Amino acid sequence: MVVKDQDKTTFRTNSGTYCYKMMPFGLKNAGSTYQRLMDKEFKPQIGRNLEVYMDDLVIKSKTEIAMLKDVEETFKTLRLISMKLNPGKFSFGMEEGKFLGVIVTNGGFKANPEKLEAVLKMPSPKSIKQASNQGPGLADFIAEIPQGKEEECRKEAEPPVDQQKDKVWKLFTDGASNDKGAGTGLRITNPEGQHFTYAIYLEFKSTNNEAEYEALLAGLRISKKLGAQHLEAHVDSMLVANQIDGSYDAKDDKMASYLAQAKVLMAAFATGKVKHIKRSENKQENALSKLASFGFEHLAKDVRIEVLTMHSTMNREVYVCSEAETNWMTPIVCYLARGILLEKKVEARKIRHKALNYTIQDDILYMRSYLGPLLRCVDPQDANYLLREIHEGICGVHAGPRMVVAKIMNT
Repeated sequence: MVVKDQDKTTFRTNSGTYCYKMMPFGLKNAGSTYQRLMDKEFKPQIGRNLEVYMDDLVIKSKTEIAMLKDVEETFKTLRLISMKLNPGKFSFGMEEGKFLGVIVTNGGFKANPEKLEAVLKMPSPKSIKQASNQGPGLADFIAEIPQGKEEECRKEAEPPVDQQKDKVWKLFTDGASNDKGAGTGLRITNPEGQHFTYAIYLEFKSTNNEAEYEALLAGLRISKKLGAQHLEAHVDSMLVANQIDGSYDAKDDKMASYLAQAKVLMAAFATGKVKHIKRSENKQENALSKLASFGFEHLAKDVRIEVLTMHSTMNREVYVCSEAETNWMTPIVCYLARGILLEKKVEARKIRHKALNYTIQDDILYMRSYLGPLLRCVDPQDANYLLREIHEGICGVHAGPRMVVAKIMNT
């Protein structure tokens, strides 16, 4: 910040009077000032090999050699204006990425699946007011579709063919344990042939058989999150494969716990089976598990890493919950979920009007906010619990009433 402008940001605290030496984004005109800086300094590159909006920079290159030159040119400009980059937020050599809400690829623009999903899930308006509220959002979405890409976006929005659900996902896992530690490696292949590679470090003592089970359980959990319905798992542990198909008995308590957990996860798929393969057919996963048991320093950047701090079979705390009682959310949920209103016309009209400000996602009631994210609704019992936790300092130090209210709204 220019020295002569620093005193204009002066503010007082209990410990003294301070001002900003660096420009904070909290200032009203900070965003426009920052954008002017970026436009001025990167003017020779913008439109040629660089696009910039606020703190988002995209270097666009047609070849690998050109990319190295473009990156070098960009870094020289960054050094001239003493600007630093966050190492955890930039990537090189990407063929596809998100920029300003649009998916940019080496072949052009693609529709953003997240925004398509939001539009597809948007309920049909039931009143003029709802239609007027949804109109600007749809207009903004349509405005973001690149010119000439309408047909491509329409195809992206079409629901997937049911035959896709019948295709089989493949999972390959391996676990390793040594005196340095334990780790697992797994590879998931979807029906289109795309690979997802994971390395998991186990922060607890584990035998080789336990590591093999941890690899399988992690693979089953990840496959389900990726949307797999039909799964074929391949393991090179004969013990694990034969215990799951019933050929071997799990006499050890630990193995019995792992077996029970594996059967629960397998039941979540429409179809699922575990096959035993030779270690020679599982070389990649075997190498990953051994590397993960030592750490992540030698892993490739495209390998997704994770750390497990406890056994997958550890007993979780079980909370006994009483049966849900009728509360302020019940009429709204009944109306939004099943279209049921109260018998009294006056009360029914109030609920119908009030429900416009709410939505249900994954069976959870949320209140729409004007500028921020959806606000999760809680019943009186949960509200009481939140108040007690915040008052006792679990969300920070004790503060005044206004700060406590702000924390409650942000919880």
